[in-house]
Amino acid sequence: MPGTPGKLVTTLAVTLIGIVSVSAGTPEILVGVADAYIAQDESGRAWTVANQGIELRLGLNATGALVMLGLGPPGAEVTWPLEPSPGLSFLQQNRRLSPGQSGFPFQAAHADEYGGGVRLRLVFKDETSGLGVTRTYVCYPEAPAVEVWTTFEAANSASGIPISDVGVWQLTVPIQRAHYITGLSAGTDHGGHFTRRLQEVTEDQPFEVGSADRSSELTIPAMWFSGPYGNLFGGVLWSGTWSLAATSQTRRGMATLRLSAGSTATTVRTGDPFESPHGFFGIAGDRDVDVTEALQQYVRNGLRRGRGISPLVTYNTWFAHGTEIDDETVRADMRSAASLGVELFVIDAGWAPGARSKSDYSTGLGTWAVDSVKFPAGLGSLGDYARSLGMKFGVWVEPERVDTSTLNRAGLARERFLATTGGRYNAGVKNENADAAQICLGDSEARQWVLSQLFRFIDKVRPDYLKWDNNYWINCTRTSHGHGTQDGNFAHVDGLYTVLAALRARYPDLVIENCSGGGNRLDFGMLRYSDVAWMDDVSGPSVHVRHNLQGLGAVFPPRYLLSFVMDDPAEPIHRAADMSLYFRSRMAGALGLSIVGSEFGEDDLSDMSREIALYKRLRDVSAEPTFAMLTGQASETDSSVWDVMQLSARDTGSGFVLAFRGSSADSHMRIRPLNLWPGTSYQLATSRGRALAQADGATLMQDGVEIGEWPYSAGHVVTFTPVGR
Repeated sequence: MPGTPGKLVTTLAVTLIGIVSVSAGTPEILVGVADAYIAQDESGRAWTVANQGIELRLGLNATGALVMLGLGPPGAEVTWPLEPSPGLSFLQQNRRLSPGQSGFPFQAAHADEYGGGVRLRLVFKDETSGLGVTRTYVCYPEAPAVEVWTTFEAANSASGIPISDVGVWQLTVPIQRAHYITGLSAGTDHGGHFTRRLQEVTEDQPFEVGSADRSSELTIPAMWFSGPYGNLFGGVLWSGTWSLAATSQTRRGMATLRLSAGSTATTVRTGDPFESPHGFFGIAGDRDVDVTEALQQYVRNGLRRGRGISPLVTYNTWFAHGTEIDDETVRADMRSAASLGVELFVIDAGWAPGARSKSDYSTGLGTWAVDSVKFPAGLGSLGDYARSLGMKFGVWVEPERVDTSTLNRAGLARERFLATTGGRYNAGVKNENADAAQICLGDSEARQWVLSQLFRFIDKVRPDYLKWDNNYWINCTRTSHGHGTQDGNFAHVDGLYTVLAALRARYPDLVIENCSGGGNRLDFGMLRYSDVAWMDDVSGPSVHVRHNLQGLGAVFPPRYLLSFVMDDPAEPIHRAADMSLYFRSRMAGALGLSIVGSEFGEDDLSDMSREIALYKRLRDVSAEPTFAMLTGQASETDSSVWDVMQLSARDTGSGFVLAFRGSSADSHMRIRPLNLWPGTSYQLATSRGRALAQADGATLMQDGVEIGEWPYSAGHVVTFTPVGR
């Protein structure tokens, strides 16, 4: 029992009692890592997957079917009641199958260490088709969630075995409300994009969300459900199509939640296993902030396996210049950015040859060539210059698209690499003067070509940071790529992850930005491989950025979320009336800017430097703070309200509050922080060091502290620090 503390052995005798509902016996720990473990009852027909934050019990019932038995905190007197259900179903042609049902018997169980956690694999085989199915459950230390997926294998099938409606996870639990965040392309009838939403789940109003294309176009694929036992959260680690439905069974006070791989239908062939998208689910307390904190523990300790998120003050050339950049312009901007305190300088689109307008970012895609007129010394020399100024260096790429005029040239992409739907690989979508089309990463040859181009480019340019963009998407139906007409979406995303994993392996220190025309692929699948995410091409006005941060901050680490201070028609930054507001509206996330420094006077530049220095001080409060809303989400249509958010460190107890006054809101606001230590005295102060109050944590959480109208900004910062720490 390596890595399992002795205390855990005592706890098991209590927490595994529920297994006797399937078969009696003394539980045996099969594997343990830190507080995570897999246990099995004496009969070998029931298992527990758990750590100190979550316990999932499952087993084979009297007929041999796999059923979910229990879910809750280990040792708790009250746990989530689960209706015994398989947790997984799929279609094999016209047959609905679940593991362990008649004709689909259990074969074996395996437990081992996996990715820093523990893994249980339960193997079943369909006697009719010969389809082998392995259901996998993983639990990581200090992460109150279980990760699940299914692997399908065909043994000796000449034509392959078709499957569809592939479930990821399914639970029947007592929940009444669904909480979710809308996606980048959600319409105003859904509250606009990145908006926190709540829906009652009733027999008359089932809850259904998902995507037919990229993961977060309509809804963020991570959500939570509230009921009498707290919150159950879950989602899918996937960047393509998915579907989740919640169906109420009011008479029993339960609802069935089913997450699936959406419209994906595929054929499992001998020697080529099909691994479904990974999903996850977990439990948290009654408050939204409890869900946020639990999700962050899963992200930090499970999904990213301890790889932290360290945001850098970032400069990007795009909104300042578009493609109108050259060596001289970039070097001037580098000097200006460094003087402001910028830590990372990113050259966006415009380095490839042939751009015909300021916004033409497609011409030359796929050549992987640097414009020798604009950049006679190449991009590598600019990286060296940035580093000589104390900054890291980044560059934009869009590996999933090519300019169709470059096809079939020696060493470049072949036409057969391109994704098509209905026989067309470009549905008339153009960027300025270039036609560009999508490469299907489901094709092994195309995928290898992209990887070879990336490796060659990175080795030559030597960036510290790669901005990975994706501005176009179709679901490929071209069967010559090794997939069918209904699994091209799956094949491309699976291929994308293969490429990103190869990048991680070859360049472990490379920082990768997730950009997909904004946040069209904001999901935990991309969060596993990337370190920062561009939320929205609309990065102004400030209230819009805060709305985005406050919506997405419910499920993502806030410092994963990037936005820029830049000129906006509704909020011109030149001769700014409230520079502090503009910068502080972005300080909950990763702070960036895209400006032409030479256009600003000394006073504006001094204000920018001061705010960047403030951001760095606040960032140092905690490496990965917990995000919480103290009011409703920022409104772009109601200027009569305040919006207030908090970021706090679990390890030190320190944190800060960002409070923003609407133009017609009351001049004073009482803020009540969350998650303070009740018996500890706290010092509250403004960003400029003026003391506001000193009181114990319990008093501050109950009574709060009032802040008034500050003459220099509508953006307020209040820090709170335990006295004596």
